[in-house]
Amino acid sequence: MEQGVGTERVLESWLANSCGVGILLRDPDRFKHCTYRCDAVGRIISLDCTFNSQDLRFINIYAPTDGTKRIEFFQSLDTHFVSHRRFIIGGDFNCMLELAKDKYGGNPASGDTGVLHLKKLIQRFDLVDIWQFTWQTKRGSIKCRLDRFYFSSSLVRDYDVETDITIYPYSDHDFVRVLLTVDKASSNVGPGVWKLNVSLLQVQEVREQIASFWEHWKDRKSDFGNVAEWWDYGKLRVKSLFLKYSHKASRKRKQERATILNRYRRIVCKTNLSEDEVKELDLVKSQMETEKRRAVKKTCHALRTSDGRRGTEQDDISKEQVRFYKELYSKVPTDKVAQDRLLNLLDRKLTNEQRDSCEGQLTVGECLVAVESMANVKTPGSDGLPKEFYLSFWDLLKEDFVEMANYCFFS
Repeated sequence: MEQGVGTERVLESWLANSCGVGILLRDPDRFKHCTYRCDAVGRIISLDCTFNSQDLRFINIYAPTDGTKRIEFFQSLDTHFVSHRRFIIGGDFNCMLELAKDKYGGNPASGDTGVLHLKKLIQRFDLVDIWQFTWQTKRGSIKCRLDRFYFSSSLVRDYDVETDITIYPYSDHDFVRVLLTVDKASSNVGPGVWKLNVSLLQVQEVREQIASFWEHWKDRKSDFGNVAEWWDYGKLRVKSLFLKYSHKASRKRKQERATILNRYRRIVCKTNLSEDEVKELDLVKSQMETEKRRAVKKTCHALRTSDGRRGTEQDDISKEQVRFYKELYSKVPTDKVAQDRLLNLLDRKLTNEQRDSCEGQLTVGECLVAVESMANVKTPGSDGLPKEFYLSFWDLLKEDFVEMANYCFFS
């Protein structure tokens, strides 16, 4: 490795004017636990590192121009590809997977030697390709896609990827730029706790399903040991109805999104765009930017730890959150003597009338006031059903709600 101003280079070159590959890191301090390996002739180099809690492997390839040697080269790549890490692979592969798409001009039957072995690697390691011509003759009469980037499909699925190809005047190869945004907002931290999307309360089909279920559910109270068990299990059934409808709507949205993205990719690959297609691209990009901004707002980017450090890595943030809530809800020792002394110092007491007003059963009116006083979109429990759910179905639930509350209050 060689150190530069704000950069770090991993270079390997053995044959003058022929072979040589390298990897350049900008802001190298952001890349943790870096190790690299290479072959003996300057055709492949791989760099393992951790970036934003993601274990990555960068690979730069320069495949032989000779078909026989290229086959042998592709067959030897397994040792560089076997890893739990996610791949970012770039380089000159000196062959074309699909001659009809990857080549313009010249002999239409040449240039695919070794493709079968390359396709097996792509399939075996679940890689995704980015399409376009990257090499041409000086006159431009022959163009081929020799330079490619392959990413692990999970990277393309989890993060935003942008690509553009521009002319590079000092080479017969074009300049390929790929921007992969691996930010904190995209870190995989699990699905989180479910909470009802209150917009579903406005869907008539959902409202009718919930109302029909609860009317029949009232007849099941005798099947449970007490009304609290019946109530909790009923809420789980209600939650499952909401989830069933949500999954149905989500599948439809994903299909629509996939259709739009496929259309987007087809348009991007075109060389001449109509005015309507340009507007369509701008609209899709705007929507994708909106999604990214929403994701950023929902994510914790930094957290002050108990020892005063500012944690920015997702692992550090998650560990601090777990520690905080574990201590928050842990039992702590109390001083009974000090507790009694404090209570004896209180000179204000309830009158008999005030004390009597606190006794007796909870009423529908009191429970409604309690629900209405909650903050919007807040849930009174861990079931994910917020204030808006209870208010929306109050006429249906109120008697059962009060019965359950009184059972819990006096038990």
